[in-house]
Amino acid sequence: MPEYSIRKARESDYSSICSLLNSLFPAVHMTPEKLSHRASHGAVFYLAFSPSKELLGFVDLQMSKNTFVRGLGVSQAYRGKGIGSALLKRALKHARGAGKQKVWLKTQATNENAIRVYSSHGFTQRKMVLGSSGEQLIVMAKETQT
Repeated sequence: MPEYSIRKARESDYSSICSLLNSLFPAVHMTPEKLSHRASHGAVFYLAFSPSKELLGFVDLQMSKNTFVRGLGVSQAYRGKGIGSALLKRALKHARGAGKQKVWLKTQATNENAIRVYSSHGFTQRKMVLGSSGEQLIVMAKETQT
């Protein structure tokens, strides 16, 4: 049995999500207000918690015409325990349940761990693009029925 649980985020979780997200991705500068705005425009967040209710990781799924995993992060101390994979599976289940046929994501071309995790879940590389800071990004996609 895993030493974490996964559930959909509530507004009361937004401060904790921002703390973890900003620690993992400092350039994002996320705030609870921005998360609330995103949630009102189709974003869905799933969270992984320890038995003591510590936030261990999150997945950010943007539900729109095209469905995107906008972010997936796991606290440094808890990586390698299957939490990221479990969060990704939960996001894919949500998209499939909402009738979405494909889920897209972008990741840095240098992020070999992320590419490996996404590939192991059936995501395939579709193209390379430049990010806003000039970094190479890989665009990946997965059919939700596979």
